[in-house]
Amino acid sequence: MINITFPDGSVRRFEDGVNAYAVAESISPRLRKATLAAELNGELYDAALPIHGDCTLKLLTFADDGGKWTYRHTGSHILAQAVKRLWPEVKLAIGPAIDNGFYYDFDTDIPFSPEDFPKIEKEIAKIVSENLPLERFELPREEAIRFMQEKDEPYKVELIRDLPEDAVISFYRQGDFVDLCAGPHLESTGKCKNIKLMSVAGAYWRGSEKNKMLKRIYATAFEKKADLDEYIHMLEEAKTYLSGITAVNVTDNQSSVMRLGSLATCKALKDEGLTPIFQLTCRDRNRIALQSDLLSAAMFGIENLLLLTGDHTKLGDHPQAKPVFDLDSVSLIHTVKQLESGVDLGGNELVGEPPKFAKGAVVSPCSDSVDVQLAKRERKVAAGCDYFQTQAVYEPEKFIQFMEKAKQFGKPVQLGIVIPKSV
Repeated sequence: MINITFPDGSVRRFEDGVNAYAVAESISPRLRKATLAAELNGELYDAALPIHGDCTLKLLTFADDGGKWTYRHTGSHILAQAVKRLWPEVKLAIGPAIDNGFYYDFDTDIPFSPEDFPKIEKEIAKIVSENLPLERFELPREEAIRFMQEKDEPYKVELIRDLPEDAVISFYRQGDFVDLCAGPHLESTGKCKNIKLMSVAGAYWRGSEKNKMLKRIYATAFEKKADLDEYIHMLEEAKTYLSGITAVNVTDNQSSVMRLGSLATCKALKDEGLTPIFQLTCRDRNRIALQSDLLSAAMFGIENLLLLTGDHTKLGDHPQAKPVFDLDSVSLIHTVKQLESGVDLGGNELVGEPPKFAKGAVVSPCSDSVDVQLAKRERKVAAGCDYFQTQAVYEPEKFIQFMEKAKQFGKPVQLGIVIPKSV
């Protein structure tokens, strides 16, 4: 017998080797039906796998992040199986769950487009109706490599070879489909309903432009159709606000300082007809270095500046938010104005035409409210800007909230697209 401790501190005894589904059933049939995965000793765990030894256990439903992740991870396998059924020659890359959905990358010459979605979704519905059990199994390294080689899946072979020598190499099988995967997953394809394909994009293998460009299909899935319908409705509502927004791009990441590589990237974006923006921070920088960055931007013809206005410790409450609000915005504004007047920090006249910058203040829909972002002295800084920028649009409802509140400032809004250093 083993002792299992639950989140409320209660302890119950079970037979060694029991799985989370059986534990849930012992509590109530309703909980058994709702259980999608488990958290075993703080780690995400497949609810179908045996539990050995005393442990802490949390049963996860769709209301939990781990439950949603497991649900959508199974959705990615169903998507991959549907694509392989329709186009057997397609090679599989990776298919993780992500915020609000999942994606799968494929190596194929087929130009996937939204016109293909009805055909793929029809096959997805068929796989769901087949209610195929997901079965986990493990293989030794060399046998796993041969297994994927026989299936002509070179990306899976590469992934296996890159695993640590002591790594457990596991797979999940659902009917005629097998994928390299650590899990966890739902118990059957019939449990993963309401899958909706969203968009297609290109993605370099392993995020490197030196590798082949793959085809990526984005999708989402919800346990209840009503929740999926509400999500799609919010997306459509959010789109209605985009008509008055200028799409722009910012440098490197949310805490970057300008470098020549970033300048060159923005120059290339400008040449493509986009409107790049430089995001400025004074972290570990002095004003002379900052002035150098500004003059370099002007030399590259980059006129849009993004000023991080605030002393907040992070950009909203999203898991991907980075600490960025440590900029002395007043000092930055002063430096910009001084350059625009035609003199440097030493009071010397600049050679040639003084640079002109369009100054923006970052306001994120990830935050609790626009008012929080523009409180106290930040409002004064924002008043000296020509536009506001919203970035990190993760949740449609917060984006809508932001656009409604931003109207009161009477300035144009730009949508920031963060370009990460690596994927």
